[in-house]
Amino acid sequence: AGRQHMRYQYVRAGQVPSLRMPDEACAYEIRYISGGSDIIRASTPIEVTSPEIVIQDIGEVEAGSNFNVRFSGGGHSGDFLAIFKPGDSISRYSSNKYASRGNTINFKAPNDVGTYVVHYISGQEKLEWASKEFTVKAKE
Repeated sequence: AGRQHMRYQYVRAGQVPSLRMPDEACAYEIRYISGGSDIIRASTPIEVTSPEIVIQDIGEVEAGSNFNVRFSGGGHSGDFLAIFKPGDSISRYSSNKYASRGNTINFKAPNDVGTYVVHYISGQEKLEWASKEFTVKAKE
């Protein structure tokens, strides 16, 4: 029905509306809906695909040291990269940086040795779009 939607944009004469697509890859429909009666005047299907994001190998880093994470793709508003322990939920990251800062992000390694994961997380719906495991080793 006309009132069922995920997001919307008002249309004004002479303007081209812009809609940010959902993060989840899926088939959707864009509809033109009359404001007063909620009648669907036109619609078109659209397929949203996941972005191709690649995080380069990180390897080993020394505990507490600064290191770079390089990635390609993405960079949408609100997207971020974060450090997690393997298996942690999306809300349990130890450090995060916004992807809009560029394709090389500088992090400080955790102080505890062990295995960690950098995840690329979408800004709207907090979906994991890419990940790369790395190891934190003791200071030499």
